[in-house]
Amino acid sequence: MVCPNNYLRVQGAEKLFCADSGCNRTDYHECCQVEGHCETMECGEGYVPAAESAVNHCKGFQCGSEDRDFCCSPRASCDSFRCPARFVERPSGDELFCESHTCKPEDRDLCCVEIGKCPLFKCPAPFMTLRPDAEEIYCQDQNCSEVSVDTCCVDNNKCASFDCASHRGFVHDGEHTDDICSTYQCYDVDLPFCCKPRQTCNFFTCPTGEVLMAGANDTLCKGVLCMTETDDKTCCAKVQNCKTMECPSTMLHIENNDDLLCEDIECKSSNLTRCCGDPAKCSTFDCGEGHVVRNSADEIGCKGFMCAEVDRETCCEKKGQCHELEGMCPAKKVLGGKKNA
Repeated sequence: MVCPNNYLRVQGAEKLFCADSGCNRTDYHECCQVEGHCETMECGEGYVPAAESAVNHCKGFQCGSEDRDFCCSPRASCDSFRCPARFVERPSGDELFCESHTCKPEDRDLCCVEIGKCPLFKCPAPFMTLRPDAEEIYCQDQNCSEVSVDTCCVDNNKCASFDCASHRGFVHDGEHTDDICSTYQCYDVDLPFCCKPRQTCNFFTCPTGEVLMAGANDTLCKGVLCMTETDDKTCCAKVQNCKTMECPSTMLHIENNDDLLCEDIECKSSNLTRCCGDPAKCSTFDCGEGHVVRNSADEIGCKGFMCAEVDRETCCEKKGQCHELEGMCPAKKVLGGKKNA
C-alpha cells in the first residue's frame, strides 16, 4: 500500500495483510500512521520552533534529535539586535538570546539598557557641579563612566558674583572674592563665606561738635568698618549750641553760651542744667544803708547770676522813718521822747 502524504507505513507493515489482493480497498489507516509533527518536538535550550513548525512533519512517527534542524531554529543572540535611541547594548550580548529566531522590539530590555543621565556622574568637587539641566542630559553609557566632564558639569561660580548688597547689612569680603561658591550659582548658603556684615553707626566715633544720630544701632555704615571719610554724614550730625535752647522763665542762659554745645542734636530738656542756670536770689543783694531786702527775698530772682545795681528796685525797699509814725504812737508815748499833749 502507498501511504498518503505525511503518513508512513506502520511498524511491522510487512507482516500485515490487506483485505484485498491489491490493498486498494483497504483503509490506509490499517497500514499507515501519521508522521511525527514538529509541533510536538521539544527544541531544547537555545532553540525555538521554526517558522513553519506548525505544518512540518518529522522523519518518523516521533520527532527526534535528527529533526531539530528541520523543526527548530536557533534563538537569535542580542548581538543581532539594534538598540533604539537612548539605549546601548548590554555587555556580552553574544551570550544573551532573544525570545525567537529573530530579535524583535519586545526584546529591547533583554538586550539593551537605557543610557544613564548626568546625575549619575560625579563632578570634581569643589570646583564643579552638575549642570542645571543635568536631568535631561544623556551620557554615552549606562553608568555615565565614559562621559566627558564638560558634558555634565559646569564650573562653580566665585564669590565675586555674589550679590551681597541684596542682603541687608552685608558687603563683599574683599579677601574672598576668588573663593568658590557651593554650586554654579552663588546662593544664600554661601553668604557667610562670600560676605561680611556691615558695622552699625553705634560703633562710630563722631568728631568734636557732632553726636550720633537717632537710631544709630540700626543705621548701617557703608563698609565692614565705619570710616570717617564715608560714614560721618550717615552716622553723625552737628549739635546745637545752648543759645538755641529756650530756658524756662525762672532760669537764665549760661553766659557765653554761643560756644557752649548741647549734648544732642536738638537742645532738649535733658540739657537744661548744661545750658541754663538759676539767677541769683535777692537775699544775696546788699541793699545798703537805708534799705532792706524785700520780704520773700529768697524767692525773688535777680536779672543775672549775680545781683547787681539793676536789681535794687526788685530786691530792696527803703527803711521806714520814725516821723512817718506821727499820730500812730500809743497813749503816753511820744515821738522822740516828747509827751503827747
